[in-house]
Amino acid sequence: MSAALCYGLVLGPAFAALLGLPMRAHRGPSVLIALLGSTISLGCAIGLVVATWAGASTASIALLGALDLGSRTISLDFSLTPLTALVALAVSAVTWCVQLYSAGYLVPHTGDTGPLRYAPYASTISLFSAAMLVTVGADDLLLLLLGWEVMGFCSYLLIGHHSERPAARRAALQAFLVTKLADVGFVVGIVALYALAGTTNIPGVIDTATQAVPAGQTGQTGQDGTLLAVAALGLLIGVAGKSAQFPFHVWLPDAMEGPTPVSALIHAATMVAAGVVVLVRLGVVLDASATARAVLAVVAVVSMLAAGIAALCADDLKRVLAWSTVSQIAVMLSAVSLGTPAGRAGAMALMLAHAAFKALLFLSAGMIATRFETTKLAELSDLRRRDPLATVLLGIGLAGLAGLPPLAGFIGKEGVLTAAEHVAGHPDPPAWLGVAVFAGLTLTSLLTALYAGRLFGAVSRLDRPEESLTRSSRPAAQTTSLPAAEPTPSSDVASTPGAPMASAPPPQPSPELAAPAHPVPPSPAGSPTSVRPSPAEVDAARTSEKVRGTETDDSGQATGSVWPAQRGPSFVQPRASAPEPARDREREESMSF
Repeated sequence: MSAALCYGLVLGPAFAALLGLPMRAHRGPSVLIALLGSTISLGCAIGLVVATWAGASTASIALLGALDLGSRTISLDFSLTPLTALVALAVSAVTWCVQLYSAGYLVPHTGDTGPLRYAPYASTISLFSAAMLVTVGADDLLLLLLGWEVMGFCSYLLIGHHSERPAARRAALQAFLVTKLADVGFVVGIVALYALAGTTNIPGVIDTATQAVPAGQTGQTGQDGTLLAVAALGLLIGVAGKSAQFPFHVWLPDAMEGPTPVSALIHAATMVAAGVVVLVRLGVVLDASATARAVLAVVAVVSMLAAGIAALCADDLKRVLAWSTVSQIAVMLSAVSLGTPAGRAGAMALMLAHAAFKALLFLSAGMIATRFETTKLAELSDLRRRDPLATVLLGIGLAGLAGLPPLAGFIGKEGVLTAAEHVAGHPDPPAWLGVAVFAGLTLTSLLTALYAGRLFGAVSRLDRPEESLTRSSRPAAQTTSLPAAEPTPSSDVASTPGAPMASAPPPQPSPELAAPAHPVPPSPAGSPTSVRPSPAEVDAARTSEKVRGTETDDSGQATGSVWPAQRGPSFVQPRASAPEPARDREREESMSF
């Protein structure tokens, strides 16, 4: 039974990727195939979790058979453990949500300039999730490397999905080159482990590392100790590149050029979280090298603090979330650097919590970007009134990110803090590791709360109608647009200041009202003529504007709003990205009568 579930877990999305790719001209079948593959994977993951909770023992299940290399045979098997079952459930659940969300997200919108290419997009997501599941459950280092590299290739395709945009092409190429550069170290680490253990089977490598370094001893010298140190440092380089840690952090914020559901998949359940899973599974190798753990702790603390500061300064919703991912992954890696079972358990708990609230945050950001066509924080004010659902979902995700109890983010971070506090009170592992991780996580938690609160405050701030009118009106306008009067032999408004206007009462207007203080530019043919209104016209304008929901002063200028919800399209769906002259023309048309 467990074998069948493992087959369905990996092969479901893999076959969906193969079957959906030829459906370029048929969107409906592509959606069904993608959802079917992710649903099969999710159902199998749930079955595996239930099986492991019911007491199923750790098993090695043949997945791709054996690879005969002549002198030796490599078994490409899948390892079923409680850890792999839980991570597989998180990956499958997020993938299912992303596939379902993408079916409604990747549809034609007004202003789209490039092709949608839904079938390749959905197939790549399916292949992406299958590669992550292989990485999570691989029982052999070569199978793990295969899934690791396929993930990197899929991320390149998904980040550059909108290849008609130069920024998307640059971001995809940058992500590919940076991660491939770091993967050189990952391959060196695997080669060192093979030289040490004489096998690429992960249980065999762990047994060899345990025998080479007795329990409670680290920093061994000699050939075995050197190989373990090289292997651990090589794996750390690969993990730092894939998880966007310092100094390989540059690619992840720019990867926001991809579709928003892709960001949810990369940040929540695949790619950046894969390194944490690998280091937890190969924890014995990392524990054997005090140098590697010290390097990992320093890199993690620097990354979490620097990324927290960058998120606090970012002015774009998606970039804030990207920097927060760098920071939260660094927290998980710092827990792994402690070298204790409690630290690794805290890292995995935080990873599972992060998968949930980061997927929610990015999918909420997709809702906002689709409706308002921007993710700039300055243009998303008043979101609480304009889109209450997105505001609520965003608030829940930010609360989990900040670690507010009783949400899962609080439980994960509390586990890491407890493990760091325990290490700080013992000489072995080095106490300074615990102190550094504890201090770094404390400061990072403060920064996380600050930028999460700033983000929510920026998008949920209520604008006063007067401020909204002030931003959209001319700062020094002194005239009111009036439609051109019908020309008559006895009346010429433009050339005879003392003549009565067509709609004005008989009394003569004063010279101050008849002649504008500043020259009025000539109006094009057929457009309204701008003149200074008479007092009676100002009263008429005020009455007309009250009916439409705005108030005017004695000069005919708008001063406020009586019923803000009825001010028209410019208030219901403001487009802050529109140029100022366009908004001025819109204001003039609403003031004309």
